[in-house]
Amino acid sequence: MKKVLVGLVLILWVLAGIQLWNLYGVRDQGKIVEAFHSSDFMNTKSVVEGSGRLNTAYLSLSGRKTMVQDIANILGIHENYTLTETYEDGQAKTVLHVKAKQAETTIQIITREQKRDANIIDTKQYLLTEITLYDLDSALGYKEILDKIYEDYRIETEVSLNLIGTRPGQMTLSERNNMADLLLEQIEGKVVSEHRDEELFTIYAYTKLIKDYDMRSGEPVNINIAFNYDESQNLTNVYLSTPIIREDY
Repeated sequence: MKKVLVGLVLILWVLAGIQLWNLYGVRDQGKIVEAFHSSDFMNTKSVVEGSGRLNTAYLSLSGRKTMVQDIANILGIHENYTLTETYEDGQAKTVLHVKAKQAETTIQIITREQKRDANIIDTKQYLLTEITLYDLDSALGYKEILDKIYEDYRIETEVSLNLIGTRPGQMTLSERNNMADLLLEQIEGKVVSEHRDEELFTIYAYTKLIKDYDMRSGEPVNINIAFNYDESQNLTNVYLSTPIIREDY
């Protein structure tokens, strides 16, 4: 009886430890969003995206449609979306898209066919998802959902979180340096590599607040900060992404 009780106590301790680790993991990642929030940027938005190769059998048109609709349901999308299918140059693409007041979501499955010989066609299938949120508060929640979706489909990928904001006018190099250093301090980031000048301003860093990372030149990287100036809008765009920026900048 004693052994059973000791075993139960150990299990409860392990479960409590896992829950506590998850709680602090989410809280630590939240500091990344808080740091960006506190910088008072204009036009803030977040983009959560993932891509990876499907390890399933060949998906027919109906199979692709069912899969993108299943993923949409997980994301809370049940209606008012468009579903399109295209085929060109050996590539079939099924796309579900929905645009709402506070978010825009695109889910794609791409099947690429390549003829090996007269009787054999090789196929590769990919899942691509992109969620644009016109606020920052929901970003981490959607990243966790996408992480789980890719994990459940056994797709190896890195779901990226991109926080984007603007400042009026063209920020000087000194202003960019000060802003980048402040963000790094707030997220406990250690610079791995950087290029700071008027033409190209990008920083790769590592923080213990985030468990995932890429390897660059033998060192872990999970934070990417960048600035660029949009002359047509007279705005400076600011990017804070993990693990690296997937958006064009």
